[in-house]
Amino acid sequence: TKRGEQETTLFQDVPIFGQRGKRIEAAQSGIEAARANLRLVYANALQDAARDFMSLLVAQEREKRWVDARQDLESAARIVSGQVEAGSRSQYDLTRLDIERAQLDAQLAQAQGQTYEASARVAADVGEPAWRPRAAGAIVPRWASMNFDAMWPQAQTRLPSVRAALAQQTFAEKILESERREAYPVPTLSVGRVNNRQEGNSNTFGISMGIPLFDRNQGPIARAVAEAQGQQLRARAVILAAEGELRRATDQLNRRQQLTERFEKEGLAMTPRLRQMAQDSYTLGRGGILELVDANQAIAEKKNTYLDLIEAA
Repeated sequence: TKRGEQETTLFQDVPIFGQRGKRIEAAQSGIEAARANLRLVYANALQDAARDFMSLLVAQEREKRWVDARQDLESAARIVSGQVEAGSRSQYDLTRLDIERAQLDAQLAQAQGQTYEASARVAADVGEPAWRPRAAGAIVPRWASMNFDAMWPQAQTRLPSVRAALAQQTFAEKILESERREAYPVPTLSVGRVNNRQEGNSNTFGISMGIPLFDRNQGPIARAVAEAQGQQLRARAVILAAEGELRRATDQLNRRQQLTERFEKEGLAMTPRLRQMAQDSYTLGRGGILELVDANQAIAEKKNTYLDLIEAA
């Protein structure tokens, strides 16, 4: 500028080749990817909470089974006491029952400790570490048969891990489109005013645009291409992993369901008869205290094995 002259100029870039629209699309895609990742974190938290809830429900049921075993032992103790008072049995039988009672008390205490730990995990899942909840509901070992071929077409678009991976892939592709569009030159409009005390005032208008002879945004485009390809491979890997996991899970669930139902019919259903036969045999003098105690232990073990099968399923 000349002496005594003041000049004011405003510059404005005009992205006429769609750069602004691509930037907006990339930003919106980034928002969707962040939401998908958040939903994945939320789904994982729900899965952990559901697993902990089921563990608490099973732990409570297992504790109840040991209480039932203790009551069965007390019922057997009344029979033994009657036999001892009648003189047909010795004090050894009562002593043997006392030992069995102490063992059951220890197993019951252990089960109560497991229930406490399971309750603490559920409380931690909901952010209330001082709370000790009890799980409401009953364990119902009945599940619909799972067919992978019928489930996968819907699962591959609904699984949070797959949706998050696909959202990240879309975001990377939008970034690539935006970087490629940034290679186009952006015209710049300028508007100015010159104030000169001697020559007067004047307005200036202009337009300028860089010529991308050497820098065509190759570096950012190459990085965006690598990122897009990486996200595409990652999404493919996530989909394959989800497919394999669902296939394994449906097969395993069906197998465990069949095993649980078979054990219920062939093993658990026989426990009332076993208890009655052991008590009748002891009362009639055909069996000893060891057979009576063994039957009580076998019934408790079978009930807990059944709970293990339900929990696994």
